[in-house]
Amino acid sequence: MIIAGFKVSAGPKAADAGTTIVAEYDVRGILSQDYVRSPRTETVRFVVRRTDAGWKITDPDFMPPHVMREPLFRHLEETKNRELALRVGEGAKE
Repeated sequence: MIIAGFKVSAGPKAADAGTTIVAEYDVRGILSQDYVRSPRTETVRFVVRRTDAGWKITDPDFMPPHVMREPLFRHLEETKNRELALRVGEGAKE
């Protein structure tokens, strides 16, 4: 998932056991073998629980990486994958 940004909403006050935190992602597209422009807002509710080692996300148990567009664009440019970088960069003009 290629994102242009995100916001984290303050959830209810954390209880001893845990809480839910809502993240809203500004999705620009999906990168697999190619870049597919797919602008939308994605809302994810993270359930976090207190453990002996600190706070741990317990739900969702898996989600694809959400990568900021600009660092990905620079990485593609540096690896000489210019054609793909141009497609991702075009999303910056939306």
